[in-house]
Amino acid sequence: MGRRSWAVGVALVVAVFAWSVAPARAAGERCPATFRCLSVTVPLDRSGATPGTLALPVLVERGRGPILIALGGGPGQGMVGVGPVLAGFLGPMTGRRVAVFDQRGTGATAVRCPSLQRLALTDFTVPPPGTVEACGARLGAARAFYSTTDSVEDLEAVRAALGADRVDVLGVSYGTYLAERYARAHPDRVSRLVLDSVVPQQDVDIFVRDSLRRAGHDLRALCAAGACRRITSDPVADLAAVVRRANERPLSGAVRTGPRTRTRISVDGPGLFDVATTWTSFRPDLFAFAPAALAQANDGDPDLLLRLVKLARRANPAVPAQELSWGLHTATLCADLATPWGGPASDPATRAASVSATLDPLPASSFAPFDRFTSAHNGLADTCERWPATTVAPPPEPGPLPAVPTLLLNGAWDMSTPVPGAREEAARSSTAQLVVVPHAGHSVVTGVRCTARIVRRFFRDRPLVRPCVGNPRPEALAVPRRLGDMTGSRRALARRVARLTIADATSAAGTSRRFGGLRGGWIERRGRGALVLHRDELIRGAPVSGTLGRTPRVHVGGRLNADVTFDTPGAPAVRLR
Repeated sequence: MGRRSWAVGVALVVAVFAWSVAPARAAGERCPATFRCLSVTVPLDRSGATPGTLALPVLVERGRGPILIALGGGPGQGMVGVGPVLAGFLGPMTGRRVAVFDQRGTGATAVRCPSLQRLALTDFTVPPPGTVEACGARLGAARAFYSTTDSVEDLEAVRAALGADRVDVLGVSYGTYLAERYARAHPDRVSRLVLDSVVPQQDVDIFVRDSLRRAGHDLRALCAAGACRRITSDPVADLAAVVRRANERPLSGAVRTGPRTRTRISVDGPGLFDVATTWTSFRPDLFAFAPAALAQANDGDPDLLLRLVKLARRANPAVPAQELSWGLHTATLCADLATPWGGPASDPATRAASVSATLDPLPASSFAPFDRFTSAHNGLADTCERWPATTVAPPPEPGPLPAVPTLLLNGAWDMSTPVPGAREEAARSSTAQLVVVPHAGHSVVTGVRCTARIVRRFFRDRPLVRPCVGNPRPEALAVPRRLGDMTGSRRALARRVARLTIADATSAAGTSRRFGGLRGGWIERRGRGALVLHRDELIRGAPVSGTLGRTPRVHVGGRLNADVTFDTPGAPAVRLR
């Protein structure tokens, strides 16, 4: 949800308000040559009680033929800025002219809350004290004008401005929720639906119970068929034990973040849930290390786990509001989500008691392998519990989707929008085809190669034919703490150390130009992507140095003292010194 799903949603206005269409520049830039740029003006408040309008930029490919409106995630993602790239990707796949627009409060009209925007956040990060409250105070009465109900009617205004009697709609993450709500409100205006990483019509559970339980599913799937036999006998039990310990006293330690720098970090149960969602949904390269990290932490050594926590947090840096507005994100979710405290107009001071009354009677299995505390204090619940009282009409009750061709796609390992929500939404459509992509996380249309064939066949009304059954499973990486824990010949050990260290270094380099090794040394990215290892010590006693370019060559130091070259198929060449 609150990530840039592809670094990529407006009604007939009633009474004295009327939408208008005028030429516009997309996101402040010259309109691309093969696109038409519009500005659709919609009222801030459709009731008419509060004056004001919003000008929503729209970008659509020139030409003739059906239009596909692509809706981004978040909520809060600006779309116009990535429109041309997205059209180049989706257009050939779907055979449609692609249109995008910046939803109210995003992109060109981004809600700006510096207290939140300067932070590195996800949906499930717990913001520091005072930041949520400051954003709500800054928005004031305007908090009431950023619900999905408003965006549904904005989307209808955009459809009318494009001159299309009916449109195809493709939504990713939060965009699926907007697409479903639009299809329910204007069923005669939708010709086809594609829902990727599905938020069902009842919206996200503010206590994220499906997501919490999905962590156990994902660990078991990663470790299936004995894949973790050299790591742990039960990764799910390891996670449960670590969560329990972290909620009693946060895990803390110093993580090497550069050649001579260490950063002290700590993490509790809600923090572990936050980063686990990043691992499974967005960073499978980090998830590959999770069984080893959890097993070591459960054995009293949290260093590898804290490293993964730091890397996951770096994978979600602070971004400009026009790219993803955290003010809009917060205002929309806290207006839309069902809560036990009676809705967004309730007094924040009374909300905590209703959380306890809701969760305390539930069995531990409702949250496992996480726990009740993690559920109650996840970032989504914490944020909306603190959001100022705001009077907003509730969303409509879920109901049947229109009988148009509908494709739903979901990653099997997605903890951000887990599979049960996709199954519930598919059951609301008489024409739905649901594809659960094995071993995949969030935003599968852009993130998993095999889905392109599925989307092409769907838009050509052809059978999907065993979709994505061969999507590969990442390898769970058995990372020992020290070289003395490993067995085998020098040659075999040198190969294994080199592979593991390179995998770790490559993951770290995806979040930072420089980063420290787990036990010592450091790595850096240079020039055109070359990765240099400076005595990078993932496994104590086996520092690795070298350059990872077209032909990776590294030296494994310590008692192994071997050169390893990855320039031939199969096993890498090893020269012992």
